[in-house]
Amino acid sequence: MEEFSMKKDRWAKAREEKKQMKLENDENFTYTITEVSELLKVTRQTVWNWVKARKMNSFKFGSSIKSPVRIKKTDLDDYIERSKRNRNICKYCLM
Repeated sequence: MEEFSMKKDRWAKAREEKKQMKLENDENFTYTITEVSELLKVTRQTVWNWVKARKMNSFKFGSSIKSPVRIKKTDLDDYIERSKRNRNICKYCLM
């Protein structure tokens, strides 16, 4: 019985990974500030500074001050490409 549950968990994990890959390949996929900071290995504050300085495009859901800020995958890719050319990003972010 335990073997069956392990297989079931493995299949569920594989389906979730496939779903995540499919979403990340979508041009409308969005990241949160925290996700971007984890991907680029910088602090959340650094990402906020980039957004405030308009170095990185972002948008809000809603008009409230506490509305979540999102960054499109395409905008993040553009920022990384610009940073590679200008060398304005840490070496770990380019890996």
